[in-house]
Amino acid sequence: SKVIYLHISFEEMQKRLADYSARGIVFQDHMDLHGLYCQRLPLYRKYADAELCYTGQTAERAVEQLVQLSLV
Repeated sequence: SKVIYLHISFEEMQKRLADYSARGIVFQDHMDLHGLYCQRLPLYRKYADAELCYTGQTAERAVEQLVQLSLV
């Protein structure tokens, strides 16, 4: 199976997670949301077979991109 990383910018993630304290996100001591994003980004990219930029796009557009890449 393929691992597809749907990338969004930090700003987009921040908008989507307006109240991230209720989401069950695990932080290391003294880490904020930006630190978590910066820590995880290289890991997502390392293990992904493909990456699609999803910032500002709809779910429908992401599916179209996946189909175009023949990854579905």
